[in-house]
Amino acid sequence: MEDARSLDEPSNSPDGQGTTAGQEKADKEQFTDLGNARRFARLHGQNFRYTPEWGWLAWSGKRWAKDKTGLAMREAKRTATGYYIEAARLHDQA
Repeated sequence: MEDARSLDEPSNSPDGQGTTAGQEKADKEQFTDLGNARRFARLHGQNFRYTPEWGWLAWSGKRWAKDKTGLAMREAKRTATGYYIEAARLHDQA
């Protein structure tokens, strides 16, 4: 579970460097499958759930329903590729 600290609030880091909670979140979301999963959960967790029994569920605004259209997978792919596109854009600006 994510902690409720502000992104600008320094953490009590053991190295005394004052790592911010935002930096800690970025460190957890590395360029791996796990990092992509964490980004997806952070960005879309309110709209999608996965269960082994039913697969992907999507929030309709009133209830959870099976995702029969593949929207969860499309959003997952967009989340993963979007992170790399943003990194390239920031690199080009530097």
